[in-house]
Amino acid sequence: DYYGADRPGSNLFGNSLVALDAKTGKRIWHFQAVHHDIWDYDLAAAPQLLTVNRNGRKVDAVAVATKNGFVFVFNRETGEPLFPINEKPFPASKMPGEQAWPTQPVSSLPGFTRHEITKETLNPFFPDSVRKYWLKRLDSAESGLYLPLSDKHETVAMPGALGGANYGNTASDPKNGIMYILAQEHASIYKLQKVEPPKIELSGNDLKKIKTFYNSNCQSCHGDKMQGLVGPSLVNAGQRIFYDEFKNIIQNGRGRMPGITHVDEQTLNSMFRFMGGIPRSFNFPGRNTEIKKISGPVVDSGGAYIRPDDKKGTPMSAYPEGVTQPEDQYTTDYGTEWMGLAAPPWSSIFAYDLNNGTIKWRVPVGEDSAFVQGDKSKGAPGGVLRKGMIITSTGLVFATAKGGKFYAFNADNGEILWQTTLSNEAQGQPAMFSYKGKQYIVINASANFSQDSYNHSVRPGAMKKGYIVYSLAGKK
Repeated sequence: DYYGADRPGSNLFGNSLVALDAKTGKRIWHFQAVHHDIWDYDLAAAPQLLTVNRNGRKVDAVAVATKNGFVFVFNRETGEPLFPINEKPFPASKMPGEQAWPTQPVSSLPGFTRHEITKETLNPFFPDSVRKYWLKRLDSAESGLYLPLSDKHETVAMPGALGGANYGNTASDPKNGIMYILAQEHASIYKLQKVEPPKIELSGNDLKKIKTFYNSNCQSCHGDKMQGLVGPSLVNAGQRIFYDEFKNIIQNGRGRMPGITHVDEQTLNSMFRFMGGIPRSFNFPGRNTEIKKISGPVVDSGGAYIRPDDKKGTPMSAYPEGVTQPEDQYTTDYGTEWMGLAAPPWSSIFAYDLNNGTIKWRVPVGEDSAFVQGDKSKGAPGGVLRKGMIITSTGLVFATAKGGKFYAFNADNGEILWQTTLSNEAQGQPAMFSYKGKQYIVINASANFSQDSYNHSVRPGAMKKGYIVYSLAGKK
């Protein structure tokens, strides 16, 4: 996600919206929202189909919201942008081997997140000690849109890997051309680190065996320092394959390499550790090919057929056979532990009018106990992760948010018409169905509340974890 020296270029069709002919599978058009992504800005939120009125004519459109706060809108038949998209230059990477793409597409529509953290935009509710800590930390960090990551300093991405808009965070009113977005301003703090081989102690006897074996059997093809000559580099090779595969290659050979049958287990084990591996075996279960139909009042097709692999590779290996790889690799974690790093509002629901490209309304959502003790105007840090919406044709927007919040908004102006607090945290998408002429909404309220939320599950009258169903009142 964060170091792309092994994948130069724009990396199509990653981070892309792709239109296919459903009958033939032929690609009609595509748009790449992030070129050569090194920020984990995949398009997690589902694109929305809607019809907009542009310059006096109706256009069938598709709109997509990104993790980093942009909205892109296209004629869904031709791929033509309905609002200008500008390819803007951004800094080059200084990491060895990394070739950050020189430009990135930036939407002309108003964004729904900030794009940097500054001393002025830090969370004002931090205790003095935490604020001083971050003021000092920002002195040596960089923050801004599409800044390449570094191993020399921290990069504060706003938003980070969690968005912005994430899974389930978009919905639309297709007839009226309105797109709804649940968004959070959740920063990620990154710093690349070189991937080092595990430090494994080898005895003098082990090292002697390794040297003897390598000089006799491997050096002529792989070099005196394992750097690769006729054969590939073996530097850190133990991190790229499992021990069982390594053992099989040595004993049986591969390609132009002959097998070496007379080698003892201890030498193989030591050699693998010397190349950065940890000898272990994994037993990955195969696919269950038995097809069972589920009984009861459910729709079940029996599952889709999965064609067997032509050639099974090593599970979870870093690089497929034959793929060139950099000698050094760099990585970082998601850096998402400071979800409330910026000043509020931390999470909101937005209504975008895509007929004219404006934000129609915005309302903070979620409930926080750590910083603002439930102040509804601030939202909640990380307040819409794994949350969702339902839009009705009658002008209602139902949405879930952190803290067990469940809302009904006026779709036209964002007024909260009704809200409640669930006994347990909601996860996943709410769903609507009708039964005997009456409509219902079902919510999966089966998760635990986080430490920065009030624990409503322990209150008198709290319901058990499970699916909670609400009925919509009939016509008066």
